[in-house]
Amino acid sequence: MIKRIFGSFVLCLALVVASQGQVAHVLQIGGPGSAQDVYLPSAAYPGGGGTLFTVEPLPNSGILTPGIFSGGMTINQTNGIVIATDGFIVTFDYNPIYGPFTPAPPLPLPGPAPLLLSGGPIQGMALDAAGGILWMTDGVSIGGFTPAPPFTPLTIPLPISPIIPGTNQLVGLDFEASSGTLWGCGANGNIYHFTTLAAPIGLQPVSTVPLPGFTPGLGGLCVNRTNGTPSTGAPFCSTQIPGYHICVTDGRFIYDALIVTNPPIPVPLSTASPARGLAMSCDFQIMPGAVLCPSTFTVPGIGLSKAAHNGVGGGNAFRLIGGPPSTLSLLLYDYCPIPGGLFIPASGETLWINPLSATFGFGSFISDGAGNVTVPIDFSFGLTGIQFSMQWAIQDSLAPLGYCLSDGMCWTIGTK
Repeated sequence: MIKRIFGSFVLCLALVVASQGQVAHVLQIGGPGSAQDVYLPSAAYPGGGGTLFTVEPLPNSGILTPGIFSGGMTINQTNGIVIATDGFIVTFDYNPIYGPFTPAPPLPLPGPAPLLLSGGPIQGMALDAAGGILWMTDGVSIGGFTPAPPFTPLTIPLPISPIIPGTNQLVGLDFEASSGTLWGCGANGNIYHFTTLAAPIGLQPVSTVPLPGFTPGLGGLCVNRTNGTPSTGAPFCSTQIPGYHICVTDGRFIYDALIVTNPPIPVPLSTASPARGLAMSCDFQIMPGAVLCPSTFTVPGIGLSKAAHNGVGGGNAFRLIGGPPSTLSLLLYDYCPIPGGLFIPASGETLWINPLSATFGFGSFISDGAGNVTVPIDFSFGLTGIQFSMQWAIQDSLAPLGYCLSDGMCWTIGTK
């Protein structure tokens, strides 16, 4: 049954024209121990917006010093490890969105940040997960290191003066896996694109983000790995705003660095503190809709086992956790969710997947004794940008519709 249904589903993954999206993580100066999560545009959130949980606990980063105007953030999508720094100490946390679905990997202990040419604090970090290189900048130079202490140098430090003349410095950095290049930003809104040998790609700056007068200046940059070149386009059914491939933040908003006319996306619960890091991960987006299953008083959870990346190590799984045990569970899916969802007054739930849609599909499973289902899926050969929305419907004789619902989930494949 699984092979028959999901064999055709994987075929859809190879053929469908799909989208961009997922989650930007903002590290702010106001206080350590957490980050702010922001959804980038998708079929579920056409203009982007706040996540269901908003605050992302990063307890190990609690040792970082608040109020320091330096630092950076990056995320290893292959194992969910979040790397953060205040410029002097580097910490490692597990992306908490995957905690209910996958055991946390062993985390490296915090370590002192390495020194580059200026001897000053680190101002940005970028991870090349496939190459095993953690790129760092002190604002005036770049260098590649092993992605864990003692941060053994893998490249020689190179000055960025060929890219940024004068006294301007980088305050944000990220690696574009699809091109093998680096992007950076200055506090003044200038955007730079260059090779890992610190050679500029085209005229610099590539663009300049017009910042509001009250902003403290940019403090982080990330590459949206689910769009750009090469990738598919948005689903035919999606009304999402295109763009947001290179994103930057001042801690209050996330800006499209290349299509500067796109609207800024507010950072939820922002303390108006300047940013000191921005990272993107191909995490699933949650569309709230669950209440409980009345027969068992359980609230089923939906998610992925890890970030939805392609390439080596792209194995993943669709998950149901905490539902009714040993019960028929239907995984509903479509390219796009019902816009705004369909509220069901009788149960208080929200239906996100339209069973009357021409592109609707589902798979049938039986939950285990703990109310869990694991459906293996391999994104290794999935095209960058493929997007689907999903929701679990679990048989329940006391539910008004005969089934209780989980939240909805929207995910997009990106390069790792």
